[in-house]
Amino acid sequence: VNVNSDDMYDSWDIPAQARHNVRALCDIAGLSLTDKNIITACIARESGFENNPNVKCENKDASGAVWSTDWGIVQCNDWYHIGPGKDFPSVEYVLANPAIMVNWMIQCMKDGQLGMWSSFSSGIYKRYL
Repeated sequence: VNVNSDDMYDSWDIPAQARHNVRALCDIAGLSLTDKNIITACIARESGFENNPNVKCENKDASGAVWSTDWGIVQCNDWYHIGPGKDFPSVEYVLANPAIMVNWMIQCMKDGQLGMWSSFSSGIYKRYL
């Protein structure tokens, strides 16, 4: 099974189906039920399982200027992860490949880097368990 392909999933456009897809990817990745629930809760908080250009979070400095934006189903930050020489080539790529983005988040969890997401580092994901 090619877990980097979105072709194997019915839809990422419907939040309930996207949630199902997230949980299926967690199963394929061999996550425990606890870890699967944490990933699911983080994504619920980050994007509500929505994956479109309107679901974004603009990060602002003290003056109110936007310094970065979080995009897509896992709210990938463009300052750190999107663009030439970074993890993902473009915002369009991030939005067009939700399965790849969820797998990236799963790998970040396995690598102990889930703290990059404020839903996890703040503990607010627990409200979505």
